[in-house]
Amino acid sequence: MLLCRSPTNTAIQSQWARLSTGSCSARRRLMTLAIETSCDDTSVAIVEKGVNNGSTVARLHFHKKVTSNNTAFQGVHPLFTLKSHQENLATLVAEAIEHLPKHGGLRRLPDFVSVTRGPGMRSNLFCGLDTAKGLAVAWQVLVPKA
Repeated sequence: MLLCRSPTNTAIQSQWARLSTGSCSARRRLMTLAIETSCDDTSVAIVEKGVNNGSTVARLHFHKKVTSNNTAFQGVHPLFTLKSHQENLATLVAEAIEHLPKHGGLRRLPDFVSVTRGPGMRSNLFCGLDTAKGLAVAWQVLVPKA
């Protein structure tokens, strides 16, 4: 839901200006790039939320996951899965960026980056968190807190 008041925090005023449509009655389509690295799956998705005929709708622009093969360990091995995240996450993000919808000939950036913060294996979670924070800084968007 788009709120009609300006933020008082100066750190997010530029973000607000980029997101603001200038009209309180306008409906905004919010889009997120989501990252999941809590266990042995490395997953990236792009989801857009909007309203169609008064109903909330979601559109999945991209979703792909890579699962590390832990069969040799007869269970999930933390260091092996971390290596899998490190090898696959950047490739999945790059592929997801290619599926961002175009607006005016340019790809529309996500409004925020979502990432799994827990529960999960600490080193694996940090792999996803660090990637999400880097993308958020580069795109000047927010990483929402849980």
